[in-house]
Amino acid sequence: MKKILFLTCSLLFVLLNACAPVYVPATHASPMLEKQGEVHTSLYTGSNGFNGQFAYAPTDKFGVMFNGMYLTDKEEGDNDREYENKIVYGEIAFGRYSRLNNFFRLESYLGSGHGWSRAWDGFNLFTEDDEDYVKGYFNKYFATTNLAFATTMLDAGFGARLAYVDFYSLVDERDNKLGSSRNAFFAEPMVFTRLGHGLIKYEMMVGLTLPVNKKPRFDYDPMYISIGVHLNWGAVKEE
Repeated sequence: MKKILFLTCSLLFVLLNACAPVYVPATHASPMLEKQGEVHTSLYTGSNGFNGQFAYAPTDKFGVMFNGMYLTDKEEGDNDREYENKIVYGEIAFGRYSRLNNFFRLESYLGSGHGWSRAWDGFNLFTEDDEDYVKGYFNKYFATTNLAFATTMLDAGFGARLAYVDFYSLVDERDNKLGSSRNAFFAEPMVFTRLGHGLIKYEMMVGLTLPVNKKPRFDYDPMYISIGVHLNWGAVKEE
């Protein structure tokens, strides 16, 4: 039974990452600031590349975040499919955080980002070669809310992000523009857990990318998994 479950999960992961999407969401930021002066940093790696996050609390209620993502993925071989994917993205967000009680934390942020993406997907179908190449620039505007159960050793929570992604410039392999601006709304829910103490907690996050109003006119990654470390520099000052 365990072997069947493992094979099923592995097959699902491969299917979800079998192409080169032009839009892949950055790891959902959930710093969970608690008080003025705190600084949180995070580093992740996963199916959505490398992600770095920085959060600062200038007051007891408001926070600011700077986040970035770098994804490069390439597969070459003698099989029937090859692909290459590269994305560079950065964002900034401002918001409010609060302690609901001794254990629960709530935060909400509004932000925007800018990125560059390139995707190439080539395959051989019934001995006929086919390929798809696209590159372009996009803007992203988002609102996010996170709720977490937090202790000195364990954090666990979930969040929801509503994102508007606008590829205002898309071109093919001959630099021909691909029509008008291509945009879409996405609901991007996630769940996460952190385990550790003091400065360092190790984290795992799983997120989904769900179109809201229509099928996007560009390829996107429907799911990502990130693992990494979350550093609470405010915790260092307390010890």
